[in-house]
Amino acid sequence: MKISQKIQLLKTISWTVISATVTTLIGWTVTGSLVIGLSVGIADRVIKTVLYYIHERVWHKKYKAAKVEAKEALINSDSEASADSESVADPK
Repeated sequence: MKISQKIQLLKTISWTVISATVTTLIGWTVTGSLVIGLSVGIADRVIKTVLYYIHERVWHKKYKAAKVEAKEALINSDSEASADSESVADPK
């Protein structure tokens, strides 16, 4: 696992703890049942944790792809500029 993936996973876990606590407390307060509150909190966190991690990975891949495209565009524009300057220096 790459470092960026590890950081994203740790971030996901820390947010999970905070969010699960809030969801459980709300479920408990609304229903008056700690068991139902815990059940809602656990189900909510499992589903949202998986979705959050997928969301982070998709964004990371899109960002990385955009950086590669920008770098390639810069390289291409540099090589085109170089080719233009060579044709001016050596007219045929």
